[in-house]
Amino acid sequence: MSALATSRAMTRVSPALQVLLFVWPHLDVKEYRPIKQAWVAKHLHGTQQHVSGILGSLVREGFLSAKKDGRLNVYRLNVDNKAVKEIYTDPLYLN
Repeated sequence: MSALATSRAMTRVSPALQVLLFVWPHLDVKEYRPIKQAWVAKHLHGTQQHVSGILGSLVREGFLSAKKDGRLNVYRLNVDNKAVKEIYTDPLYLN
């Protein structure tokens, strides 16, 4: 698949899914980790405010857990969410 075709295919993916797939490798189910919203926005060609809203919706929908650590928001994967648990514990993912 060409880079252009890949880019066009990604534009059809919801912004929430794009953000989730982008931050997933940087998160864990046990430890809370900081995710810099400006960094995510830069890589996904969006705005920090949009990424902030999406991360908030991912928390409300139960895909992520969040808490404050000083001035930072820190996140982890919410293994209580059925979809997260199925992917995170899948043998193909663990290899």
